[in-house]
Amino acid sequence: MKITFRPATVEDCKMIREWIKINGFTRHWYYFDKIPRLSTLETKMSKKLKEPNTRANIVLIDNVPIGYIQSYPVDGNGNWTKQVKVAENMASIDYFIGDINYIHKGIGSKMILEYIEQVVKKENYAVAMISPDPGNAVQQKLMAKCGFKYIKTVGIPYENSKNKEAVYIKELEK
Repeated sequence: MKITFRPATVEDCKMIREWIKINGFTRHWYYFDKIPRLSTLETKMSKKLKEPNTRANIVLIDNVPIGYIQSYPVDGNGNWTKQVKVAENMASIDYFIGDINYIHKGIGSKMILEYIEQVVKKENYAVAMISPDPGNAVQQKLMAKCGFKYIKTVGIPYENSKNKEAVYIKELEK
C-alpha cells in the first residue's frame, strides 16, 4: 500500500460531495449539517486554493483517491488562532477519509504521518497541530498513535460549528 498526495482541484469537489453523501464524518471538514450543494463546495475549494500557504491535497492509496488532507500555518490575529496557537512556526492539519472502504483499517495514522513527512516538514514547520472534536475517542487514540499530545480544549468561533475542539500538537524533528 503506497500513500501519496496530489494537489486538490475544484474538479475534485464532485468526488468530495459524493464522499459527504455516503460518509457523514466528512461533513465536519467545513462543519456542514447537511450535504452541501456542489457550488458551495466549489466556492470553498476555490477560496482554499487561493490561500498562498495552504496545501490542499487528495489522499491516494495506490493511486486511488480515498480522502482529503490540508495544512496551513497557524498565524495571524484571528479569534481561532488566538485560541489554538501554542507554539511558533506551527501548521494545522485537517483531514478525512472519504471512501468508507478505507475507514477503520489503520490507514488514518499512516496517512497523517506520511503527510507530515511528505508535505509539512518540507514547509519547515516545527510543530504540527490537529484539532478534533474533544468527544471523539477514536480521534484521541489516533492522535496518540501518531505521537500528538493533547494540550487543551478551546471554544471555536464558527457560528455553525461544534462548540469545542481539542488541540493536539506534535513537535517535528528535522
